[in-house]
Amino acid sequence: MELTIQQALEQATTAHKDGNLQDAERLYRAILQAEPANADANHNMGSLALSSGQVEAALPFFKIALDAMPSIEQFWVSYIDTLVKNNQLKDAKLVVERAKKEGMDAKNMDALLIQPKPMEEIRILYENCPLCESNNISKSVVGDCSQQSLYNRIIPPIMQWMDCEDCQHQFINGHFTDEALEVIFSITPEHTTFGHNFEEGRKLAARMIDAVAPYQSCGTWLDVGFGNGSLLLTADEYGYEPIGVDLREDGVVALKAEGIQAHCDLVQNIEFEKSISVVSMMDVLEHIPYPKEVLMSMHSIMDEDGILLVSMPNSESWLWKFWSRENKNPYFNTIEHYHNFSKTRLVSLLDECGFTFKKYRVSERYRSGMEIIAQRN
Repeated sequence: MELTIQQALEQATTAHKDGNLQDAERLYRAILQAEPANADANHNMGSLALSSGQVEAALPFFKIALDAMPSIEQFWVSYIDTLVKNNQLKDAKLVVERAKKEGMDAKNMDALLIQPKPMEEIRILYENCPLCESNNISKSVVGDCSQQSLYNRIIPPIMQWMDCEDCQHQFINGHFTDEALEVIFSITPEHTTFGHNFEEGRKLAARMIDAVAPYQSCGTWLDVGFGNGSLLLTADEYGYEPIGVDLREDGVVALKAEGIQAHCDLVQNIEFEKSISVVSMMDVLEHIPYPKEVLMSMHSIMDEDGILLVSMPNSESWLWKFWSRENKNPYFNTIEHYHNFSKTRLVSLLDECGFTFKKYRVSERYRSGMEIIAQRN
């Protein structure tokens, strides 16, 4: 039985969302053969072209979609944004004025004309591997962070990943400048808001604490990057003495209001009054320009048999491999990540910093995640 246009569009959209891009393109093209001015199929074909780096090829699809349905703001956004990406700023300005006359939000349209700053103003490029300092590094995969919730248009959307041929680590080509970090940290994602979804967070935190307790059942618990506070508050419930560190000031203020010690600074800059029994860094190390420096700093403030709990995506997981084969790995596009750690490289790094690997767990926090428990030597 032949599909209707609407049925074919639904199948194509589902394939597109699932990352089955070849199937999606085949269905979109079939729709356009029957109905060349179909707005949704044209717009989605433009999106497909953009996702594979074909900026110029996307333009005619977006234009047809816009001409067919000028009442849809997203069609204006896609067309103007792609004109800017294709260095057609004069044309983009003309389309912005048309959009305003059609009743589109003037502020939103004007924002589309903001161009990314030069890479050297946004990122400080690595000359060597940030873990082993080798200069035997080469370009790897390329990501696009423009669809991330923390993205700001002053930031170049292209993310160039690098491979270290000596220690087998993958890292972004440069870490953000202070100016860029200020822009990114001006937004607080809902899931990192203090107290967010605490009931579910408490259950998840309990399972992590249960994994740590056989190695260290009491003492001070320092949570670096405590986010919504679930792990730290649950550690307090277990009887640990909680201390929080986070770079988002609103969370620090909220934690202090609960009577818990909290600091808004880089953890390596803080002088703690007590030796630390447990340090947790849940999805933190991949955000730090030079993780080894921070791990060495943690080693210096911990009890002799102190426990380190870290989590992050695992680039050796089969899920990661499947994503990469299908060209739909979300972590290549994650704006605030500087590193893609494998389990092997992370364990090796911890050993270099004076920690002995104790336990591996699959993390429930994020997709393809891992948790590692290590003990201070």
